[in-house]
Amino acid sequence: MKKKLKKLFDVSDGNYTPRLILFILVLAFAVAAFTFGVTRIGHKETGLYTVEYVEEGEEAVLYRSGVTLKYYFSGSSAEIRTDMNALKSLYSSTLSRAYRTLDPENLYTGYQNLAYLSQHPGETVEISDELYAVLKDALEKTGEGDGFNLFSGAYRKIWSEITVLYDAAEFDPAANSDSAERLQKTFDLVNNPDNFSLELADDGKKTACLKLSDEYKEARDRLELADCVLDLGLLHDAYMLRILRDALQEGGWGNGYIQTESGLSIALSSWNKGEYLFYGFPEGEAEVFGSLPVTPQSVYSMLQVFSMNGEEEVGYYAIQESDAGPVLYRNPWYNPLEGPAFVSTAFGYSEDGDIVAAAYDCMKLFTAESSEALDQRLTKSGAALSGAAVFGEEGAADAAHSGRTVYLSEGKTELFTADEKAELNIVK
Repeated sequence: MKKKLKKLFDVSDGNYTPRLILFILVLAFAVAAFTFGVTRIGHKETGLYTVEYVEEGEEAVLYRSGVTLKYYFSGSSAEIRTDMNALKSLYSSTLSRAYRTLDPENLYTGYQNLAYLSQHPGETVEISDELYAVLKDALEKTGEGDGFNLFSGAYRKIWSEITVLYDAAEFDPAANSDSAERLQKTFDLVNNPDNFSLELADDGKKTACLKLSDEYKEARDRLELADCVLDLGLLHDAYMLRILRDALQEGGWGNGYIQTESGLSIALSSWNKGEYLFYGFPEGEAEVFGSLPVTPQSVYSMLQVFSMNGEEEVGYYAIQESDAGPVLYRNPWYNPLEGPAFVSTAFGYSEDGDIVAAAYDCMKLFTAESSEALDQRLTKSGAALSGAAVFGEEGAADAAHSGRTVYLSEGKTELFTADEKAELNIVK
């Protein structure tokens, strides 16, 4: 054994012992250093962290709708880890519940959600308090007739399936007559109020019953439409964030903010750092037109016809029917049957914490087809400030990237702008 050790370490009998001691010391130091390194990996310092979403189980929702929670933790490393785990648990369970409850297409064990109501017309279904509040509010907004339709699920399903295709432009209604005809028939169908009724009751327990007309059922079968009827569309993420914000607020978590890839932001009750940016798209490139202050409980919603991540983002593409015709910018939210978009970017901002109201104002402006419609919807705006950047002269083929006009609602004097202010035409 000694010979093997001597050969391995290349030592003689005379200096084996001290070299072995030196080796043991080096090994001990290496183990200590490794242990310290492992310990530092779990060490947490005061700062802003992204709170992880964790979900387990056979029915785990893999798609998290692009929601991000950032939170500022302080205290000792042990305290931060404890708080982080507690917030992670609340955040994950609430987001999972909200997502499943508002899912318009998929069923989940233990959930009577939008999909269940759509797939069980005529059945009186007991629903959660959260879903009841969402449906009541969405039904009221549908009745206002300003572009939101709770019963548009079948139409949204067709359009969303087109926008995510690799060759989406080939199936665009401007280039494909079959797509145009099917979209138009479905659009007319879902926008006929006689085809739907949603009865909500609160008699000790909250219930909902969706009823469909015979004409709708016949047309649905003939057109081979999906059975998703109830769909929150542009307001889906806003309702989901409201549920999440309420849970965090009730739990005493206020030093952070929430964002979604769909353009929504919420500052929690103690967060006041940063600014909300409003973008325009002159020359087809995203450019900051202005900013708004982040204050505790403020909310912000922004929609744009272009992808903020470049042309490669799924759901966004452009099509031009002829060299002289306007460029048609497609995205999941704008109705392609309306023709060229008039608004390039819209936003809604409020300091009162109502993300649904801000998103609703933003949606109404985003879908405006003319300056007259935009002015009318701005007048009816409920947010502290809302606004929209438009492409330029309505109907001009060469105006697709020329417009820098920004329409603002009453409530604030102006956007907080830097050197771009001189180039903006602020209309009050």
